[in-house]
Amino acid sequence: MLIKIRAATMCAAVFLMLGSAHFAAAGLYWVSPAGGASWANCGSATPLNGVSAGSLASANGNAAAGDTIYLRAGRYTTGIAPAHSGSANKRIVFAGHTGETARLCGMNTAVNAGGKSYITIDNITSDSNHVFVDLRAADHTTVLNCRFDHSTDTGGWPVGILMYNNSRYNRLANCTVGNSGYMTVNDDIGGLFNLGAWDNPADSTAFNLVENNSLYHGGHHVLELAARYCIIRNNTFHNDNWTACPRTSTNNLCGNRDIGVYDDNLDCYWNVFEGNRIAFAGASIDDATGASGLSLRSPHTIVRRNLFYLNDGPGMTLYADGSGTYDPRYNRVYHNVFFKNGVSPLSQSDFRYTFGLTFDNVAGNNPAIPIIGTVLKNNLFYQNTGGDLYLYYTAAAQQTILGNYYAAASYNSNPLAAIAGNTVGNADPKFVNAGAPATVGHIMDFDFHLQQGSPAIDKGVFLAVTTRAGSGAVVPVDDAACFMDGFGITGGDVIRMEGGMDTATVTAVDYAANTLTIDKTLVWAAGKGISLAYSGNAPDIGAYECEAAPALKTPSPGARSIDDAEFAVYTLQGRRIGGAQGPRSANLPCAPARKLPKGVFIRRALSSGPGDGNNSFIAF
Repeated sequence: MLIKIRAATMCAAVFLMLGSAHFAAAGLYWVSPAGGASWANCGSATPLNGVSAGSLASANGNAAAGDTIYLRAGRYTTGIAPAHSGSANKRIVFAGHTGETARLCGMNTAVNAGGKSYITIDNITSDSNHVFVDLRAADHTTVLNCRFDHSTDTGGWPVGILMYNNSRYNRLANCTVGNSGYMTVNDDIGGLFNLGAWDNPADSTAFNLVENNSLYHGGHHVLELAARYCIIRNNTFHNDNWTACPRTSTNNLCGNRDIGVYDDNLDCYWNVFEGNRIAFAGASIDDATGASGLSLRSPHTIVRRNLFYLNDGPGMTLYADGSGTYDPRYNRVYHNVFFKNGVSPLSQSDFRYTFGLTFDNVAGNNPAIPIIGTVLKNNLFYQNTGGDLYLYYTAAAQQTILGNYYAAASYNSNPLAAIAGNTVGNADPKFVNAGAPATVGHIMDFDFHLQQGSPAIDKGVFLAVTTRAGSGAVVPVDDAACFMDGFGITGGDVIRMEGGMDTATVTAVDYAANTLTIDKTLVWAAGKGISLAYSGNAPDIGAYECEAAPALKTPSPGARSIDDAEFAVYTLQGRRIGGAQGPRSANLPCAPARKLPKGVFIRRALSSGPGDGNNSFIAF
């Protein structure tokens, strides 16, 4: 097994600052579409506009470390392409002016920071360009609060966002990105976002963070990942049938997979997918069945707390063939929801593509690299079209399948006997809202929190157990591969040990020695369970922990400011009316009926699941 010992605190504090605020600027400059002022004259502590501002071309050539360039409203025909890099404490910032829309339109590349370091791009809109963002060979660059739409590249292999060729420590956050690629009469072309180069053995792309984005509509894929130590979290993916194609059964529209994880050089590993909505994958023109939400073809990947629903094909596939270029071994798939996948009529032509999760060994009895060592724990499967787990020429005995909630499993189209250690049945798991309209316009309305009385509450298993008694801050476990330390780009996992109430943060993981280093001293017995932080007596099955009824708190005087990215808003009846995941209607998850005082309640957002909350309520 690969060895990795990495302190989560290394670089994390600096990385988390990227894009969170603009560093103190050496100079503040203003540009506009009509700007004609010299670089020296467009610097001002007060806003400039029109001909009094400078040009974007001038800013590109002159901006130096510490400078902030504000783009005033209007249509720019020159892209952002800084000639210089910033530094760790003096970033170069290009930002749309507050409350205005700076639109980059009609060019080859809207944002080109390739080969540059410490650049921040904030609040920019781009459409009708060939390439949205070029971050090839870039490092420590942040793109946030932007909108990129409609690639005009219809030749070759168009890709909207390029982040490869040794691209490291970059961040894409809070952006909306869509529509790159197309279909021919028999092929799917291009994609939305390439993170890593699957065909380049010299590419060392790693340590990139993609979070809180809406990513949709790519020809071959929305996201193609061929890198290492990257974290993809709290995003929404969909690739429903959107682009013209000659197939009448899908109304002459095609889509494709949401995410593909693979690398022909077998050096894509130790990536994390967490808290994402992976939904509405469509059907490609070159495929007789619907596409999967996530096609995982690389090893040592953590897939957790994601929501897979209403994909044309399986929510997820682990894929192996006879080529030797795919290695889907030793993956950790836990605490996910798989709901109503395999919905396309096209998928009915091949039974295995109507399931929630498919172990898809298309090489049959002689795969070059077999699917083995998968740990599948605490996943909640419900109402998938053909069934829940399908093992195609893949032995269940060579995986660890425990603590899942499922109704039906199959091996090569034959019913598979109940797998011991799981909850097998088709009782309603009592999601808060699984009845939203099955259209992409309602993608955010599905709420897979558990209500009180759910048969999935406290029915999960622990992700690992201690292998010997001890004390201290280094904990020996039987499966460290279920956890991460943040890879130096974010905080490490928050864990809880069986029988205790305290939580601890993982600061380093040694995957070879199977140890977790944590931020405090604990005492433990041999065989004690360890999981991500949970509520109750054991982890719940599914993507969310079901919390106890929240306590009401009285706000301090004047404390009425609400950050929509941090809070969710509920009415007296528990109806959610706003928050980071947008408006949705539901009863408060796991909170028994009670009379609340008059007012509106604010619920802080959690990090333990997609769009969750920590049940801290404030009455106004």
